[in-house]
Order: sequence, then C-alpha cells, then structure tokens
Amino acid sequence: MRTLLIIAALSFALPTAAQPYRWVDAEGRVQYSDRPPAGNTKAAPVKNTVGSVAGTGTAPGANAPAAPKSVAEQEQAFRKRLNDREEASKKQAELDAERRRKADVCDQAKRNLVGLEQSGRQVRFEPNGERTYLSEAQVEAELVKARSAVATNCK
Repeated sequence: MRTLLIIAALSFALPTAAQPYRWVDAEGRVQYSDRPPAGNTKAAPVKNTVGSVAGTGTAPGANAPAAPKSVAEQEQAFRKRLNDREEASKKQAELDAERRRKADVCDQAKRNLVGLEQSGRQVRFEPNGERTYLSEAQVEAELVKARSAVATNCK
C-alpha cells in the first residue's frame, strides 16, 4: 500500500519537473512551454529560479545575488537603520519646533499690529514704572515697525 502511494505521488510530481522552453513565434510573440516548439524554431531552455532556496538563480537581466550576510553584518545594518531613523526623527522634531516658534512670532507680530491699529492712545511704561503716552508720530512709527515685523515674520 505504501509503495503504491509513493508511485502515485511521484507520477503527479514528474510533469511539474519538466524543462520549460522559451521562443519567439513567427508573429514576434514570446511563447513558453514545457515542450520545445515544432519545426525549426530555436527554443532556449528557461532556468527555473522560482523557489530557489540558496538564492543562486537569477532572473533574466538581474544582477548576481549578493552573498548572504553574516549575523554581525545584519546586526550592523540594523543598527545603522535604527540610527538613521533616530536622526531623521530628531531632525523632524527640530523642524517642527522651529516651525512652531516662527508661527508664535508671527502671531505675536499680528497681535501687536492689531493692538496698535484698533486702540486710541498708546501707553508705554518706563523702567521706573511711570506711564508715557505716545504722540501721533510715535504711534505711526510703531505702526510702521509692526507692519514690517508682520511682513518679515509671516511668510
């Protein structure tokens, strides 16, 4: 019974192990088959690279495969990828922080401009705590500065 099962299994496996062939027919189309073409058409055997365990087969037009890496080389490559990822993450965090800082400076410049444009008299406090009211010319100068700050910081 066991022998019969082995023979049956081998008989099903034999057709799948046939040599594939590749050729170009009279109309210029590429054909593949497990039998060579009839007539005097040139057919080239196709190397079977699918399912290659050792990785020795190469696809047509592909470069030769690289030798398997040792555990140390794999570890080194992993560490390099990890470091690259960490550096990219740090760089992105710095860019995000700079973007937030610029947005804060822009918002402050806009608030300062709106405050100057909407309010009447402008007051500044001296270092000793006294109030000083700005003249119209000083307010205009402050408005020019505020508009310049908005134009510079809000791009």
